[in-house]
Amino acid sequence: MKKEIWIGLVEVISQRENDVLALNEGAFVNVLTKADSEKEYSRKVKTMFQHYNIKVKNIEEIEILAERMKRQDIEESLLQIAERIKSNNHVIFGTFHTYKLNRS
Repeated sequence: MKKEIWIGLVEVISQRENDVLALNEGAFVNVLTKADSEKEYSRKVKTMFQHYNIKVKNIEEIEILAERMKRQDIEESLLQIAERIKSNNHVIFGTFHTYKLNRS
């Protein structure tokens, strides 16, 4: 099966202080990568965030980028990421929209 560029909205939470998120912080972020299925997309995204000690809480709106582009406008920054992914197999994320976690 041909690999295409996929996009999804990923909710993540920090498990400890890291280079991406502060302790007790969560975020929503668009993530793009090449994959041949939704399952492969999810696996690659989870593996990448594990590297940063970040837990993937939820992934939604997973679809092939070209399909999404038929229905809605895509931010220029995400289109630039998609261009970079065309020549490699990386998992690249967009802007993190953070929030504080309410942990007791």
